[in-house]
Amino acid sequence: MFENLDLHIEKYGYATKKMSPDDLEIVRNLIKANYLKRLETLGQGIYTKFQNLPMDSYHEEIQQIDHSQTWPQSDRFLSKDDVTEIKKLNFFKNLQSEFGNFVVLDIDNNGWESFVWRIVRPQTLTDPAPIHADYWFNEIGAIVDAPAGTHRVKVWIAIYCEYGNGGIGFLPMSHIKNWPFHAEEINGVKKPRHDISPVPEVEPFLSNPGDMFIFHDRLLHCGLPSDKKTRFSLEFTMYVKN
Repeated sequence: MFENLDLHIEKYGYATKKMSPDDLEIVRNLIKANYLKRLETLGQGIYTKFQNLPMDSYHEEIQQIDHSQTWPQSDRFLSKDDVTEIKKLNFFKNLQSEFGNFVVLDIDNNGWESFVWRIVRPQTLTDPAPIHADYWFNEIGAIVDAPAGTHRVKVWIAIYCEYGNGGIGFLPMSHIKNWPFHAEEINGVKKPRHDISPVPEVEPFLSNPGDMFIFHDRLLHCGLPSDKKTRFSLEFTMYVKN
C-alpha cells in the first residue's frame, strides 16, 4: 500500500487498488438492475431474454437490439439511491481514507454524484473510448472546472472483464506533458479528439473483476476491446483537496 496515494498519482500518473468480492457482488447487482431496467423498456421479450443471460454474454443476443441507441450515457448513470449504497461500501470508505473527504463530480447535472457504467462488446473497435486525457473535457467546456483548492482524480473499476483482454490502456508518465487535441461535435455532443501523430502504443492495465485503476486527469488513456466476453466497468471522478 502506498503511504500517500494522491502523491503517488501526482508523481507516476496512476495507482491501483482492488475491491473486495463482497463489494464487487453488490456493485454488479446494482449495475445489473440498471441494465435490466433499461432493457425492459424495449419489450418484455427482450427483457426476459437478457434477464436469463449472463451480463458478459450480452453480445450473444446483440442482434435483438440497436446497441448504440439503447445505451446513451444518460441511461448508464446509477440512481441516487444506488449511489447512496455505493458510498457505504468498504472500497469507497477506503478511498476516503486515502484521499480525504473528496466530492464526486456530477457530470450530467443530475443532482447527485455521477457513477457511470460502460459496456464494451468483444472485438468491437467502436465501443472503447479513443486515447485522451480527461482534462481535455474541461478545456473544451464539456465539464465544469474543479472547485478552487481541489484537483480531479479518476477511478475506473473492472466489473466484468477478461484478464489480459480489454479494459483500460494508458501511456505511462504522459500526465507530465501537454498533448495536442481539438474539439469535435459527435452526435450533438462536443468531445475532445487527439492530434497526436504517431499515436503511441499504450500499456494495458491487466485487470481482473474488482480491480481499480486510479489516475491523474492529465494521463493519456483509452478503452481496449475485449476478446470473447462483454466488458462492463464503472467509473467516477473525485474532486480531491490540494
